[in-house]
Amino acid sequence: MSGAFVLRAGRYRIAWLLALVAAVFGSATPAPAAPRITMSVVVPIVSATTSTGSLDAAELESNTAAGGGWAVLSAAALEHGATIALDSRITASIERLGDDAPASAVAWLAAVQRSNPLDLPWGNADPFALAATATNNRISAIQLSELSGVGASDIVGWPTGRVGDRNSVSRVHTLGFTALIVDDATFPGNRNALSATGGALLADGVSPRAALSAVDVVGRILGDGTVRAVSLPRSPGAIDPARASAVLDELASRGVSLTRYEPATTETLGNPVISKPHADVVATLLTQHRFDRRISAIGVNPAAIALPRLERICVLAGLADDDQFVALVRNYLRNARTYSDVVAVQQGAEYTILSNQADIPVTVSNLSTTDITVTLAARSQTGAMRVDSPDLEVTIAAGANEQVSIPVETVANGHTALVVTLTTAEGFDISGPIVLPVEIQAQWEGVTLAVFVGFVSIILSVGIVRQIRDRRRRA
Repeated sequence: MSGAFVLRAGRYRIAWLLALVAAVFGSATPAPAAPRITMSVVVPIVSATTSTGSLDAAELESNTAAGGGWAVLSAAALEHGATIALDSRITASIERLGDDAPASAVAWLAAVQRSNPLDLPWGNADPFALAATATNNRISAIQLSELSGVGASDIVGWPTGRVGDRNSVSRVHTLGFTALIVDDATFPGNRNALSATGGALLADGVSPRAALSAVDVVGRILGDGTVRAVSLPRSPGAIDPARASAVLDELASRGVSLTRYEPATTETLGNPVISKPHADVVATLLTQHRFDRRISAIGVNPAAIALPRLERICVLAGLADDDQFVALVRNYLRNARTYSDVVAVQQGAEYTILSNQADIPVTVSNLSTTDITVTLAARSQTGAMRVDSPDLEVTIAAGANEQVSIPVETVANGHTALVVTLTTAEGFDISGPIVLPVEIQAQWEGVTLAVFVGFVSIILSVGIVRQIRDRRRRA
């Protein structure tokens, strides 16, 4: 037997043995690994809309302590690499409290800020709402920065898709907004857009009234095959923190790798698609903002008047996608137009005048946190009374009352009223006309004097007559 034959036979035996091993134990060549799924998930942490100003220590502690809503959301987001979008109202509230801020809130904020969160405007205000009307009425990123302390260039707007028009992007860019969180319903085809479909699926699983489990929700999102970026709902009331945490856990268990979401830049965005825009009601809201800035000039510190009202407008602008948005704005405007939270004339009982001239006292209350100077304009409702000094300038200390005397001259008896209006130094009305009832009984002074003189005269006459009689008897 030749050497070549032996070598060939040996090769056959080795090949046969390898085939047998592969058949019994499986191929030694590893199967190709399934492609890893990457996705961006935005987790908004937004304050409740039950109030509009700074959050107090109790609310901050309840949300940031162990088991609190924000604590649960942030812990899940930080563990799995989701992108936190943080309401700057929360940041500002903690910083304004300083040493009085709860320890849990301070520690929580420090942990969240290490993740470099997206800084939302105060109350997550819709930037398209803030830019919806005439130039003088708009709210810029710099104004929002003054509210929260977050740098204007760091504020990331989040349009609701219910406010704006084809020029909204260019307007907000002019106002200093450089980045926006957008979805593909408002900006179709944008590579940074969140999936509106995925967001709706996610909302079904994280709602406090959700019927779907985390397993079902994640299965549907992954089954869609097109979701690459998604967000939890904008509204804090639409998120159950425990359910949201379970969804993030389920994504991780299925091998989904979360990456940071990068907002779209306003320089590259096209025209938005807006669904049922609230153009008229937003215009009236921002017109009120212009009035607020005018009225704030009565204060030694105008910001003490203007900023609290700007905070309220921002919170309302964050509700542009709420079904009750129109009703909420109209209710706010009904009260805001009176400025009764800033300065007010106290209504008293009917004032009675018993002479031809009098000083009618009027009390003006300063309800703001800064000293103010207003003009009190007064006029008579009828011709029965004349006002000698129709315009009086009044300065009132913060939180104090000031009584002003308005000199009047009566012309006739009867019922009338003093009509008082508060204005700025430039004559811009702060309050509507306030009617103070007056009763004039000016002749009583003369009648009383005549009766008194007559009574004295009678007594003197009787005395004289008696004295004369007494003398005659003695004579």
